[in-house]
Amino acid sequence: MTKRNKVRSFAFGALFVVAAMIGLTVWAVSSPVGSDPDGSFHLNSIWCGQGTRVGLCEDPPPEQADTRPKTIMTPVGIAAAGQCFAFRALDSAACEASTIEAKNLVPNQFNNEGRLYPNGYYWVASHLVGDGIVRSAMLVRVFNILLLLGLLVLLRRVAQPAIFPATTLALLMTWVPFGLFLVASNNGSSWTLTGVGLFWAFFANALQSTERVKAALSWLGAAICAAMAVGSRVDGSIYIPIVACVVLLISWTNIPSQRMRVVGVAATALTGLVGAVTYLQSGQSGSLTAGLNAGASFGRSTMDVLWVNLFRLPGYFLGIYGISGFGSGLGWLDTPMEPLTWLLMIGAVAALVARSSRRLDWQNRLGVGLLIAACVAIPMYMFLLDGAIVGENIQSRYVLPLVTVLFAVFALQTVRTDNPWSLTTTSRVALTAAVTVAHAAALHINMRRYISGLDVWSPNLNKAREWWPTWLPSPNLCWIIGSLAMGVVTYLIFFREITTEKPVAAETES
Repeated sequence: MTKRNKVRSFAFGALFVVAAMIGLTVWAVSSPVGSDPDGSFHLNSIWCGQGTRVGLCEDPPPEQADTRPKTIMTPVGIAAAGQCFAFRALDSAACEASTIEAKNLVPNQFNNEGRLYPNGYYWVASHLVGDGIVRSAMLVRVFNILLLLGLLVLLRRVAQPAIFPATTLALLMTWVPFGLFLVASNNGSSWTLTGVGLFWAFFANALQSTERVKAALSWLGAAICAAMAVGSRVDGSIYIPIVACVVLLISWTNIPSQRMRVVGVAATALTGLVGAVTYLQSGQSGSLTAGLNAGASFGRSTMDVLWVNLFRLPGYFLGIYGISGFGSGLGWLDTPMEPLTWLLMIGAVAALVARSSRRLDWQNRLGVGLLIAACVAIPMYMFLLDGAIVGENIQSRYVLPLVTVLFAVFALQTVRTDNPWSLTTTSRVALTAAVTVAHAAALHINMRRYISGLDVWSPNLNKAREWWPTWLPSPNLCWIIGSLAMGVVTYLIFFREITTEKPVAAETES
């Protein structure tokens, strides 16, 4: 690679990071504290991530010391965060203005003291908690964004030519809009999405790299991503071993030595061991036998549940694009996306998958098959245990990390070939426009949800404004900036990362 090309590559990489940072930060700051799913649960758990601390997380009075779930004392501002507008799509976030910074401690049982989830995410995030509640919550969100972007920068530095574009394309095509909202939130799903969504790439690169420094950095990246996934949600401890097995399979013939194959098998086994230990130590360790709704019953037969869910399961997966009614929607599942968003995203994804499926070799086909089986079997099994149907208990976001890796495997084989997907300039423009418009529409309705409630239809976000942080520019300006920033990210992915050059040729020139 010539010096000029290196400068251009650095410039486009820097532009990608800056644009992504701006776009994700707009998502973070334009959603109120407590707006993410079960927001108060996660905030209470973050405030108590290091155990009891004066003024932040304290023991309850003696008469409440032995409750189950355990009672803790946290500031009323986080204990009640989101409660006044959750499930009330017509209400703005203005209702919590008088309580959000209130620091008097109140007892609550809506927390992770029973270790329902692993404590890794909460422990790390708790170090960002300070005096101001809003400031602390926003710092956690920005930290989650920086983790994602930092790992992407590392991946771009060490990854083989096909891996990074496959990764960024998978994140773009499966995270708009739900994934972007979650990554820029206080919900532990942020770490699960980042961890699983990038683990496959670092692990694949570590197995195939012939340069010691790049291999070492890839193993470091894989370890960080695995720790994020298993330290944030129980399903992360299940997904990481599954992804490791798939990556080992699709990378097998490209692993440069028998010794590295042994290392790959050992690493895959280690992910399974760590995942099993993490799962068994969590408060959901009985969910694989008793379900997520243990002790309750919907009064349905196994055959009834299986039959209905066979018809409704496609809606479960489409829910990651914001279609309501299938355990989806942003916020507390109370912010449905408009058809413009999910139709454009589903159409773009379907077009790329249809083209890429023709280029898969037998290993990638098998890997895709295993991932599809896992994506279908895991939620179907959990629905059966609970006697639930799609839209009850098990939300679409739970399977999003696996769907992200599934699309990445589709993309990986395709970007290794000349002129991936046979994308003409016209098709690249169409895809860039579709994703950019879908994202802009999603960001607009998410902001409208909290600024005034969804009973206001005006495109002018300044109209009927009831809630908005005073330290931010106007809602319209933030929306325009966030939309343009993600448009730049989309353009760079389709026009710069997804190139028409063969990776082999690029390496030969350098």
